[in-house]
Amino acid sequence: MALLWLVMFLFSRVFMFYSEYQAASEVAQREDDEWLRVKCKDPEFFHKIKQHTDLCLKVEANAMRSCALVALNRVFTSTYLCGYNSCADYASAALLWFMGLSIPALVLTGLVVLFVPTLLYPVYNAHLNRIADRRVLSLYNAPYGLQHYASSQQSTSYPIMIEPVMDDAKKMV
Repeated sequence: MALLWLVMFLFSRVFMFYSEYQAASEVAQREDDEWLRVKCKDPEFFHKIKQHTDLCLKVEANAMRSCALVALNRVFTSTYLCGYNSCADYASAALLWFMGLSIPALVLTGLVVLFVPTLLYPVYNAHLNRIADRRVLSLYNAPYGLQHYASSQQSTSYPIMIEPVMDDAKKMV
């Protein structure tokens, strides 16, 4: 896996070098500056641009530079561990995104903290009541049998819980 990452990283850097070399303004600038470079060698032209002699010096310095080294320098300056942008840029973008969502996230968290217990408490309470009812029915009514319980307690019948009560009673015995 690391080898694949290394190969892909090198491939991306070679592609970046190629695109920088092709699109580098150095090649186009060198072609554009060729006329000025020839003119700067003329003493009469050099004398006429007294205040702008640094322009001729810049053109000559640019002509001495290697386009490949300029492209390689741009590739090295734009190479980061986190991809095409620096890790600090990604961290600051994530922090700005989080800060932008902080008020809605805080409100959402507050609503969840307030309403989830409010919604879950009745469900949990009903579950605990069912467990307690099964326990009471299995402990106190199973020894006399289901027929005895059904005939003696007509007013408080649990039609849904009749079968689970018997199952619980059988497990207890």
